[in-house]
Amino acid sequence: MLSLLQFHGVLDLHADEYGISILNRRGIQVNEDTGEVATIQQLRASGIFSDPNDFSLVLVTSILVSTDLPLSAAPFTRPVWLVTLAISSYAFALTKSRGGFLSLLAGIAVYAITRAGWKRALVAGVFALPLLLFVFSGRQTSINVSDQNDTAFGRVALWYEGIQQFKSSPLFGMGFGEFGERVGLVVHNSYVHSYTEMGFLGGTLFACAIGLPLMAMYRLRRGQSPDGAFELNSLQPVLFSVLAAYAVGIFSISRAYAIYTYLVLGVSTAFLCVAAEQVSGVIQPLNARLVRRMLVGSVALFLVIFVFVRVVFWMSGGSST
Repeated sequence: MLSLLQFHGVLDLHADEYGISILNRRGIQVNEDTGEVATIQQLRASGIFSDPNDFSLVLVTSILVSTDLPLSAAPFTRPVWLVTLAISSYAFALTKSRGGFLSLLAGIAVYAITRAGWKRALVAGVFALPLLLFVFSGRQTSINVSDQNDTAFGRVALWYEGIQQFKSSPLFGMGFGEFGERVGLVVHNSYVHSYTEMGFLGGTLFACAIGLPLMAMYRLRRGQSPDGAFELNSLQPVLFSVLAAYAVGIFSISRAYAIYTYLVLGVSTAFLCVAAEQVSGVIQPLNARLVRRMLVGSVALFLVIFVFVRVVFWMSGGSST
């Protein structure tokens, strides 16, 4: 709320004292008729959320939680959560984060499928997707990775550079913070960042720290838990969607070492540990079979990113060799 009041000039919170200010980005949009370079204002908060992309991800969490709680909360509290949903959605739109928008789409899709099933979610998506594209229209929904003048292409170029740096030290990586020292920028992809700085070993552990809870959440479907386990049945859809949204959101920012990343993972893991006491097979034991799956999944993820980068460079008419 303070960030919104600052954004609209209601409050004047000095950035050097409170860390809240508006991010002005010049040169990311050009008027095709006049050739004038526009300045885009993006909403952000303070501290670990001082980047609009980080702020957008926590707002996605707020949107998903505020969507879910009115379904199970007491009737007299529902207006409060609906107001929270409206404020969070408005603030999210002002971040103009494209990675955040993809994160939101992933979270809503997982939530709808978990709550209503594939068929109903698909029908709802036919109507919801155009609405979301309209509500968040503009820079937030304009993603063109094949345009070399677009910042989205610039991020993919950093992914490619990260893959190239990975080749020099594939097992243990170049070391913490070294990519930024060498290139001057971060990779802007948490998974590639992990492979680059921590090698295949560290990258695999980070990818599995995200992937294993996702798979466990998937196994814990509604109806599997006992009839009396209301908390499990009610919390699983929203926690699953929050985790999935964050997993997609960090594809466009480097947050392998960020506190909020491990907050999301910690909450998900704590929930799964509680669920494992009531539902068998939720958490898989650490054995040779699981290790093989982790290694295969890690290789598959790395290859998917590698192929995606090559395709983007091919579509842009550039070279990735």
